[in-house]
Amino acid sequence: MIRKIAPHLAPKIAFSGLLAGLLTLAVACDAGGQVERDPTPVQPEGYEEAPPEADEILSDTRVPERIGDSMDEAASDNPLDDYAIFAGGCFWCVEADFEKMEGVDAVVSGYSGGTSEDPTYKTYEQGGHREVAKIYYDPSAITYRTLADRFFRTVDPTDDGGQFCDRGFGYTTAIYVTDDEQRAAAEAAKMEAEDALDREIVTPILDARDFYEAEEYHQDYYKKSSVRYNLYRRGCGRDARLRSLWGDEAWIK
Repeated sequence: MIRKIAPHLAPKIAFSGLLAGLLTLAVACDAGGQVERDPTPVQPEGYEEAPPEADEILSDTRVPERIGDSMDEAASDNPLDDYAIFAGGCFWCVEADFEKMEGVDAVVSGYSGGTSEDPTYKTYEQGGHREVAKIYYDPSAITYRTLADRFFRTVDPTDDGGQFCDRGFGYTTAIYVTDDEQRAAAEAAKMEAEDALDREIVTPILDARDFYEAEEYHQDYYKKSSVRYNLYRRGCGRDARLRSLWGDEAWIK
């Protein structure tokens, strides 16, 4: 599971001190280099918190506050919530995309699809799991079909080797369905996406298996480490590829 980060990842920010801090925080490397994703906070000697202007430079919009400290608590606030499980590459990005959708109450990053029990970030791919997001939503506010339609427009469903700069089985796309109704909606969304792109969609639609919540430091990563997250997302080329593939239909928020 290696992330290849383009050399243009480092931002050109013209105030003193910030560039050095961002380069330390960023998941970046020279051309041709490779780095492993490191989600843990880094505070080197002499580290100072980047000013709030950094987030504004690196993100088109400010990330909205989410009510509640626990995603499980947020989901349980609505007993009528249903859930969807999507694998769309890096779960940091899937969580960020879907938490911004109206009708979605919470998103939990995790691992699913494999056979090993209690996978961790270090072991999940060996056990046949993918990175996934469990999306709790209010079916009276948004339908599963709408979620599935939007899912396809947040990923490259024509790529069977991973997503964007993240390569390997653990980053491949999939939809895990819990019943026949979800399967029918997912199949319809897949067919519509295939027609829209006029290309084969390789995203499989599979029966849901056990979901294992990812480590706490992965949850809400786009909020906890917004500078590093935005550097990673842009450097990985996710949004650029989505615009190239989907045009105005790309779901980028």
